[in-house]
Amino acid sequence: MEVIEKKPLTLAEAFELLKERKKESLSFEQQYAYDYLDDVTRLSEKDAESLSEKLKPFGLTDFQIVKIVNLMPKKEDELKMIISSAGNGVTAEQLKEIVKIIKSFKEKEKSVEKIKKIKEEKEEKKEEVAEK
Repeated sequence: MEVIEKKPLTLAEAFELLKERKKESLSFEQQYAYDYLDDVTRLSEKDAESLSEKLKPFGLTDFQIVKIVNLMPKKEDELKMIISSAGNGVTAEQLKEIVKIIKSFKEKEKSVEKIKKIKEEKEEKKEEVAEK
């Protein structure tokens, strides 16, 4: 197999790619990744892309942007750890602005706990139907 392009993807982008592939058939590994991403993906692909676009003017690398979108840090300290790992110098004012942008997407964020609860309810219903 030949690698044509290599670029970091947000969890939402990876999930959408697998969702498209699922229409045909997924390998065991792909199905495992699909199930995992279904549980942990916090934003829709559209919202993840929108957040990524809003972060580009800060001079962040694609890798840093993807990490920020995937982790959705709530505090400047958390954000600083993500950004400083690649040695990018972002000012304290920029950190505040980035956190503000992330917070604007928090209401669109899927709650992992809410998703788990919905899945548990579905499983319970399946078990009830199976018992009948």
